[in-house]
Amino acid sequence: MSLHPQIINYTNTFRSSLDEKKRVTVPAKWRQEEEQELYCMVHFDNDRLVLMPVETYEKITAQLESNPQMSHSQRQDMIATFSARCGLLTIDKAGRVSLPPEKLSAVGIRRELVMTGGRDRFYVWSPEKHQAEEIRQADLTRQLSSSIGL
Repeated sequence: MSLHPQIINYTNTFRSSLDEKKRVTVPAKWRQEEEQELYCMVHFDNDRLVLMPVETYEKITAQLESNPQMSHSQRQDMIATFSARCGLLTIDKAGRVSLPPEKLSAVGIRRELVMTGGRDRFYVWSPEKHQAEEIRQADLTRQLSSSIGL
């Protein structure tokens, strides 16, 4: 792997499906030119998977380690909980990543799925949960859009 991986900005929404080996092709715009490692976890809301590059995982753990609003014990517990939920995956040369069956099951993904960008990470949803999230976000976006100049 490169010492200086390119920075990927995960944007857009993609519909896809798992192959028979529980692999999904990551959109080309979301991949580096070579094999890439990603951490995968079930979101704390248990409604989607979160996939993030190593750099994002390290940034989150560093923020947890230095969070002044938590006691030392709380920081350690949160880091342990976060780390225990994460597993390291590799995007192969064909751009596919194997998603763990237990994580897929936890968020209700059987075959069809939706991938959404989240700037420094991306999310993998079942189509049903993604549709519910789109409705929730549409309401929020209508309320907040004028405050950000849209």
